[in-house]
Amino acid sequence: MKKRYVIVTILTLLLFVSIFFLDTITTDVEEKVIDLSCPNCNVIIIIVDTLRADHVGTYGYFRNTTPYFDEIGGKNIIFEDVRAQASCTFPSVNSILTSQYPQKIIKRYNPEEGYGIPDDFPNIVKVMKNEGYETSAVSASVIQRKSPAANNKYKGNFGHEFDFFEESCLWKSAYCVNDRVFNILDETRNPFFMYVHYIDPHGDYNPPKNFTRRFGINYQSHDYIMEGKPEPIENVILGRGEAKFNESDIEFLKALYDDEILFWDSQFQELIRFLDKKEMLNNTIIVVASDHGEAFYEHKVVKHCYTVYDNEIKVPLLIIHPKISKGIRVNASFENIDIVPTLIEMLGLENKKRGFKGISMVDAIAKKGGVGKKTYSLQNNFRSVYDGKFKYIIETNNSNHQLYNIELDPDEQNNLVLKNTDIAARLNKTLAKWISNNEKNFSEKDSEKVSDRLKAMGYIA
Repeated sequence: MKKRYVIVTILTLLLFVSIFFLDTITTDVEEKVIDLSCPNCNVIIIIVDTLRADHVGTYGYFRNTTPYFDEIGGKNIIFEDVRAQASCTFPSVNSILTSQYPQKIIKRYNPEEGYGIPDDFPNIVKVMKNEGYETSAVSASVIQRKSPAANNKYKGNFGHEFDFFEESCLWKSAYCVNDRVFNILDETRNPFFMYVHYIDPHGDYNPPKNFTRRFGINYQSHDYIMEGKPEPIENVILGRGEAKFNESDIEFLKALYDDEILFWDSQFQELIRFLDKKEMLNNTIIVVASDHGEAFYEHKVVKHCYTVYDNEIKVPLLIIHPKISKGIRVNASFENIDIVPTLIEMLGLENKKRGFKGISMVDAIAKKGGVGKKTYSLQNNFRSVYDGKFKYIIETNNSNHQLYNIELDPDEQNNLVLKNTDIAARLNKTLAKWISNNEKNFSEKDSEKVSDRLKAMGYIA
């Protein structure tokens, strides 16, 4: 009896040991299975203009603004902590496409040439063109254009790297953008690279009628509020107007903005359905990003192009990848300029010697997290650095320094700069080094030149 007991015990132990090792081997195999290489895959970069991360469901928003984005994000790669390098479309989009910090882009800006990418800049479109990809773009933006527009007499200068640049949807909704995208994809050849720029969440907040007031705000106010126009409030803030507004007005505008996001989400679903019908999803990498967010008076400003607070620079990022079937959430911090190096690595191309300032996020995806990196942003006189927990902000035209614990204070309301002087000093040194490395021969007059042109266009007040 005792001998049988010993044998049973030994067998039981062997069973547990075998299960342990089998589980370990299986885990290792599963980790190695995350292979993101996708040579000759098609690439689509989607920019959703003015989409801030904290108004997207998968980032914790209380309204159901993005049901489809959340659904498909749950099956693909969501980056939880990404920041744009500027809170204005120019230079933010150029930073994305070139993987350069905004100072270099602003410095090279020439009002007579528009907002395009200089020929000698590294950029994803040029790389794809050189690799034999067919390149196309559909843009509803007044900035991302190839030719003049009514309120932008200077050509956008974005067409020279594209085989085809469709810009007839200027300021028009995702209905128009999708229609043009579908027409191009019906005729395109593989491999292809496509840039798609939706404008819907951008003000004025005027969603299609069947998407208006989806979030239950029954409210009557001034005509400009009911029409979704934030500019009169912006003018009051800038000392140029006398419009009346209150907290309820801000909330109503925010609800209309959310309506716009919900509408875009419905059209994003139509785009993915089209790609699926065309059997393109099995060989196409799709990036869904935003150039910047939108302020709703959280820091006494509205719209964007003003600050580097997270309501203006923290953005969503989704990558839909043919080899990913289970959702991955990457919680490490990254920048928008990391998108292009990530795509280049996924395509199996050489990242080195291209002059990109961003880094590939492939390792972080494979490890389902990782350390991430410090992220930097600028807008006007604002400069910021974020280390994954604390965010430090300076204003170059005064002595105003700010420090926020983003984990505990995501709305950046409690300035800790006098309470955590050691952290502030450390990040000040880090930010000073970034400024020194990127702002040689750069002055505020360079930024002012861009701002003056945007004001002349009516893009900013």
